[in-house]
Amino acid sequence: MIENGCTLWIPFWLPAGLNGPNGLMRGAWQKRKKEKEKILLMVLQDGGDKLRAPVPCRIVWTRYYCGTPMDLTNAAASFKHLEDVLVKLEVLVDDSPKYVRELVVRQVRVKSRISVGCRVDFETVM
Repeated sequence: MIENGCTLWIPFWLPAGLNGPNGLMRGAWQKRKKEKEKILLMVLQDGGDKLRAPVPCRIVWTRYYCGTPMDLTNAAASFKHLEDVLVKLEVLVDDSPKYVRELVVRQVRVKSRISVGCRVDFETVM
């Protein structure tokens, strides 16, 4: 847990990037809706609906991956559906710059698929 903030960990899941057969750019609205429902269930399962991000905040998205890293633009965009779910659950008041002052994207290579996942840190910003 981060001082004056909170952390969400979703194990065994990485958001899709913009490109490729499952990419966000190729998804119809029905596909996006299904993906957001899947993310919502994972966040609820992890108790994420009980979190409240500080206002204003810095969000640090960290992808723990095996294999090849995404380029940073793609990695940042890949978190959009998760961010929408966090707003829906009121973990984030809103995703506008008034409430989210900074966005940091990190990628950490792990040796085993058992360690793959997504971590979201919400930190207080003065």
